[in-house]
Amino acid sequence: MQSTPRFLPAADAAVVVELGDTVDEAVNARVLALDEAIRRDPPPGVTETVPTLRSLLVLYDPLLTAAGLSPAAAVAAHTGALHRVAMLGHLPGLPYCTGLPAALHSERHPRPRTRVAAGSVAIAGGLTCVYPVAAPGGWRILGRTPALLFDPNASPPAVLAPGDRLRFVAVDATKAAELEGRPPRRGG
Repeated sequence: MQSTPRFLPAADAAVVVELGDTVDEAVNARVLALDEAIRRDPPPGVTETVPTLRSLLVLYDPLLTAAGLSPAAAVAAHTGALHRVAMLGHLPGLPYCTGLPAALHSERHPRPRTRVAAGSVAIAGGLTCVYPVAAPGGWRILGRTPALLFDPNASPPAVLAPGDRLRFVAVDATKAAELEGRPPRRGG
C-alpha cells in the first residue's frame, strides 16, 4: 500500500518529502522517481535534491520558491504594506514588524551572514526587521534604510516602539544619501 507523502521542514531552506515508512524497493523507487521528475523540470527556486532510502531532501531559495517575484515587484509589495512593530529584540532597537505580505513570507538563510550592515531591511517568516547596528544575521535582505533607528545617547535610544506603525518607502541613492543618519519621519 502506497502512503501519502509527508512534507517536513528541514533547515531554513529545505523540506523533506517522506514517501514511506519502510525501507524497501517500492518506497525507494518512488523517491528516485520524484528526484528524477524534479531534476528534469525543477520548480522555480529548487537548488538541489538529495534522495535517501525513503525520502527526498529538497533544497530551495525561499524568495524564488515562495514569492516568484521580480526584485521590483518584491519592493512594491513590501512598500505597499502597513507594518506594525510587534516587539524590539535580539539587538538594541531592532524592530520585529508584522504586516509582511504573504507573497514575501520566506525562510531564513541556511547559513547566517557574519555581518549585516546597519539599516538593512530584512524578512523572514512573516516578519520584517531593520538591523539598527551591524551584526550577524540570517534574514533575507530586501534593501537598506538610511534612517537612524538606534542612538545610545538619545532618550529613548530606540526610535521605534512596540505598537508603532510604519510604511517603508523606496528611495533612490541620492535621496538615501540626503536622509542618512536621520530618524524616520513620524506621521503621514
